[in-house]
Amino acid sequence: GLPIHGPYTKQWRETFLRKLLEIQRDLQTHGPADLGEIRLISDDELREIRRIWVEEKHEIDDALPRIYEEVTGQPYPYLNDIKPGPFGRDEWNILAEIAREDQVFLQLQASLLDVEQRSRGLTRQKGLLDELEDLLRTALYSSEEEAIAHYKQMMERIGLPAGDSDSAECLPDDNLLEEGFEAE
Repeated sequence: GLPIHGPYTKQWRETFLRKLLEIQRDLQTHGPADLGEIRLISDDELREIRRIWVEEKHEIDDALPRIYEEVTGQPYPYLNDIKPGPFGRDEWNILAEIAREDQVFLQLQASLLDVEQRSRGLTRQKGLLDELEDLLRTALYSSEEEAIAHYKQMMERIGLPAGDSDSAECLPDDNLLEEGFEAE
């Protein structure tokens, strides 16, 4: 089979959400009357997307409420679901300016700041090093080709076959590339 790339970059995830909300809005305002208040995405789905973006993707700018309000003209109704952290959109913009075009670097810096802030004063120090290591591993390679070349080099050094393919199919089941690549 073909390797599956993903997850999508922040920019594409935001674009997909915006388009979906725009289509929903247009159907509600310009569609047939029998569609009424059709929902293409439920409130629970929006809440879960926001949770994933903020808590798992460490997107400190919390873009979903802003996108929702820009498209619907209504304030996002579930702001209290997530406790705001000390960093927000202004800090994200500063990091983006520093990172310039390097989205991997931007995401890594925001993630490290977020993880450090969330772990401050908590007793969950045990998992902190593992989480930080995972973040660093995710940002280790700039492309799939670079990761595959590194994997093959590592296998050759220890005397094991690295596979004949130049694709991610040659990687082991625990896939070193697991979350390292984002579709562009």
